[in-house]
Amino acid sequence: MFCTRCGLRNAADARFCFACGHALGPVPETAGDTAPQAARTDTLEQMYAAAVGYRRVAFYLPRFRSFDAGGRSLSWNWPAFFVSFYWLLYRKLWGWAALYFFGPLAAGIVEAFITALPGAGAATGLIWLPYSIAIWIVLPASANWIYYRRVQTLIADTAAFTGDHSARLQLLAARGGTSNAVVVIIVILATVFVLGVVAAVAIPAYQDYALRAVVVRELDRTRAAKRCVAEGYERGATLADSGTACAPASGAPADAAIEVAADGRITVTFSRAGLHGQTIVLEPREDGGSLQWDCAGGTLARRFRPAQCR
Repeated sequence: MFCTRCGLRNAADARFCFACGHALGPVPETAGDTAPQAARTDTLEQMYAAAVGYRRVAFYLPRFRSFDAGGRSLSWNWPAFFVSFYWLLYRKLWGWAALYFFGPLAAGIVEAFITALPGAGAATGLIWLPYSIAIWIVLPASANWIYYRRVQTLIADTAAFTGDHSARLQLLAARGGTSNAVVVIIVILATVFVLGVVAAVAIPAYQDYALRAVVVRELDRTRAAKRCVAEGYERGATLADSGTACAPASGAPADAAIEVAADGRITVTFSRAGLHGQTIVLEPREDGGSLQWDCAGGTLARRFRPAQCR
């Protein structure tokens, strides 16, 4: 009984196609003088199914029949267009996959030689035109034929190992089918991509967080300087000379130098990598007989400043 979807011959009492799973109807088999030819076709199609893998035999079998009948060798394959390299690996076309992978390197070498020639000019870029045509047009259009020739080679090779039909089918299924290598490669690339995205987002965010912590710590060190300016102001000095008696902040090694001007302005100059040379200026202002501080001045980038200093 033949499957009405993929055309593959099944057992007479089969209810579903063993290749594509389609429900089988009461389609009469060919008899008479064509029976030997039908048997040979059936055997070949079973070998095609074993070599291709039963999940995709419904796609490739009609095309292989066309090639067997002398049909044209060009037919479009969308996976070979969108994911060419991975399709070649998935279908175990190792030599073609290597050619695809190293093709840009060879084209680059040829371009380098052409560039070295006198008067090459803009003609050097033309080397990529035939390469692009081969990758985006020739390969997808001939992918089914390339795979057909690969399956034909597998079938011919298995004939040298055994003449038993069942053993040949098992050998074809083992040597043909699909490769898990592409799955492994996709998983690895996806993992690298995700890690790269996380690193691209997380590392700068952490670095900014660490630098903001430095700014907060160094601003906290200005408390002594602010207290000195406030005491000078409370002793009756004008705001213009409230910081005259205040010395630069000292103490443990820090990531910024703190200087106090005569008019009470406090300048914090950062030396930490990522902030080097940037400053934040705290300016005193009178407010009801006391001093308030504005810290919006200086060259420090906004994203490193505390909220009250932006």
